[in-house]
Amino acid sequence: MISLDEPIVSDTLAVLQCFTAVLLLFMAIGIVDLGLWNRILFRFSALQRKISAKTEELKREQEALAKIPMMKEFAAYAKKKRIVDKLEEELKDLLKSRSQNKMTGAFVWNLGGRSVCLFLATHLAKQSADLVIATIPAQALTPFNALLAYPNSTQEETTPVSLFAFLIHLTMVSKIFHQRILAPKNNIKISDK
Repeated sequence: MISLDEPIVSDTLAVLQCFTAVLLLFMAIGIVDLGLWNRILFRFSALQRKISAKTEELKREQEALAKIPMMKEFAAYAKKKRIVDKLEEELKDLLKSRSQNKMTGAFVWNLGGRSVCLFLATHLAKQSADLVIATIPAQALTPFNALLAYPNSTQEETTPVSLFAFLIHLTMVSKIFHQRILAPKNNIKISDK
């Protein structure tokens, strides 16, 4: 039976905790957006089912309205037009209600969900603190020692660089590189001459 105290198992768990902490941190600060909130909360809601039903009903009524000649059967056309207009108004009200619900949901996610993700990220980073991948002299990067050493503390002469800090900084540098170097090259417009 494998024990959690064995080095290979504890190191594997620490690496998984570290990668999970990085993902949760990026979800908390908004770099990674998986869209889980909208997919889970709003896709199967009763309001969404009502909107789908009203949309189908509106399509059927509009098709029926298109089949009625306006000049020959004006009364039937006007009656069907009133039904279509009423359905359009009901659909607009439902869509407005859905957008208000999404705004409320986004507020709850930004306030509560991101806070929970940030708490879990710091907790998992602390648990994976023993994954030190390098040590550098403390004088090499004096103002940034704490950033590199997180979640560990800096010693007087050396700074331990944790896997968590390394992954965070590597990802941020690559994101900044992509935004500043690669993205502007893709947006260059060539004039027609």
